[in-house]
Amino acid sequence: MQPTSPKLSHLIVVAGGSGERLGGVDKAWCEVGGRRLIDHALDVPATGRRIVVRPAGRDPIASTSSCSVEQVAEQPVGGGPAAGMAAGVMALMGGSGDGAGSAGSRQLSSAEDGPGEDELVAVLACDAMAPVAPVMSLLADALRRHADAGVAVAAPGGSPQWLTAVWRFGALRSAVRQFGDPRHAPVRLLVGLGRPREVPTARIASLDGPLDLLEAVASGDSAVGLAGDEPQRSRVVAALTSDTGWRATDAVDPAGDRATVLARPTAEARAAADRWVLLAPAHTAVPPWAAAKLVALSSADGPGEQLSG
Repeated sequence: MQPTSPKLSHLIVVAGGSGERLGGVDKAWCEVGGRRLIDHALDVPATGRRIVVRPAGRDPIASTSSCSVEQVAEQPVGGGPAAGMAAGVMALMGGSGDGAGSAGSRQLSSAEDGPGEDELVAVLACDAMAPVAPVMSLLADALRRHADAGVAVAAPGGSPQWLTAVWRFGALRSAVRQFGDPRHAPVRLLVGLGRPREVPTARIASLDGPLDLLEAVASGDSAVGLAGDEPQRSRVVAALTSDTGWRATDAVDPAGDRATVLARPTAEARAAADRWVLLAPAHTAVPPWAAAKLVALSSADGPGEQLSG
């Protein structure tokens, strides 16, 4: 199922999460199945601006296509996805991108420039592990069919994915204005101000927590290896095993370096892995033996920064 033509005017991607549930990783730069996660969002066709919201100082995001990408950050950082959405709206309106706090709200209220009221804006998290363009096309169609709705939200199995949505820009701007201070506020409350319409869609797997990664890489009773330098590897191993029941065993990766092998709770502990995940810097090429790559946040990012988890 492929979208027939670009139906969206603009794209906002919230990509500043701390990846705390995965041991502190930059999910935008993580690769699963040979692609950066951010690229699934940036592949969504849009005729206008493409804005990525993430903290200043992190590795900048550039599209793998010819489309240009603007990067903005809410101030202060770490306000959560609602604050990231507000920063994206400010950027679309030519503001500073400061979507957090009363000052950001006052700037937004006084701004008059920006997209037209009925222009469609896709709002996405950066952690999808599969293409999202077909789902966004369905949401755009649903929004056009229902004039009373301000936002169409993907709701596979009746469970809304608040950061997989298409908004009328007028409704998005109005919701952010009404919401006030968006820092650390649930996104569902912000979306609730947009006269949402939940649209049944196929579920798109996302890298939300440890099991999402392990299930995406493993199959059956296969063991998963984690390669990469300490101490970051220990933090990620702790996150992957703390709530999943998977067990960790010291091992050696295919390059001959110290590593860790993870086995399911129902499987025997193993010293060899069937599939490997590499923990490495953003611009490191993934070796042929690794099925995925995680990108650890540096200590400069700080534990408190979290936009999308």
